[in-house]
Amino acid sequence: MSENELITILCPSRGRPDRLRTMIRSAISTADDPEKIEFCVWIDFDDDSYKELIASNEFKNLRILRGPRLSLSAMYNSLLIIASGDYLLWGGDDVEFRTKSWDKFIVNAINDFENKVGLVYVNDLGNYEQKYANVGVLHRNWVNTLGFIFTPHLRDNGVDGWITDVARQVNRCQYLESVEIEHMQHRQGKAKMDKTYSDRDLVHQWYEPFDLYHLLKDERRREALYMASQWPNIQVKFKFRYLFATMYIKIAKQLSRMSDLRAVYFGSFSNSKFVSRVFERFSLRSRRKWD
Repeated sequence: MSENELITILCPSRGRPDRLRTMIRSAISTADDPEKIEFCVWIDFDDDSYKELIASNEFKNLRILRGPRLSLSAMYNSLLIIASGDYLLWGGDDVEFRTKSWDKFIVNAINDFENKVGLVYVNDLGNYEQKYANVGVLHRNWVNTLGFIFTPHLRDNGVDGWITDVARQVNRCQYLESVEIEHMQHRQGKAKMDKTYSDRDLVHQWYEPFDLYHLLKDERRREALYMASQWPNIQVKFKFRYLFATMYIKIAKQLSRMSDLRAVYFGSFSNSKFVSRVFERFSLRSRRKWD
């Protein structure tokens, strides 16, 4: 790797200093150039289990950000504040790096995308179809475009599916099956249930991530359209769900100067939403109100 190809591993961690050590050591021992890897870790203010690790200076490329307890997506996004690398890899303290020279493989794959704008994800060795970026990598060019790495709409589960869907919509997604970073999660029988896992399960008793994920498919469409408006040679595939919006944009651009950002706004309207907004526009309720 060249001098400027620093990889930042983003990792929220709670109550697992030993698991965190294992993750870091596995990444370093299997990397082609361990000097070009940094670890940015979120630790909650109320978590005292990392005192020894923080005081030890055991890992010179370890950077810590502390704060109140947040959602998983918010922790990942907050870690961008201290991240120095242009290659941003997300993982948990329950992953272990298995493939030698994994860093070289992911950097080369990102560099294959035009302007380095694309998503690369690896094999997490789960006994399920590897459809989503459970462990993935983006270049900072992508993150700087949207302003975040994971959607703020979801707390935790579903964020990997969200970003994978957006990447596929813009045809900038690559799966590296031969690069293995194993997710040692309890649902796969690879770890014991602990309080960190159980706390997340408790949250899902009142927060249903899968319903929200499906409800917000037009938000993912909007992100894809925005990426296409900001980067050359990215096109979003036509879908019948957005037929009316697509027709309107084509007509409006012929009749007036519609900006690309306004086209992104209208382009994310489903057929039903577009029709409802038209009726709304010509009804007495011409403006939406806060209830």
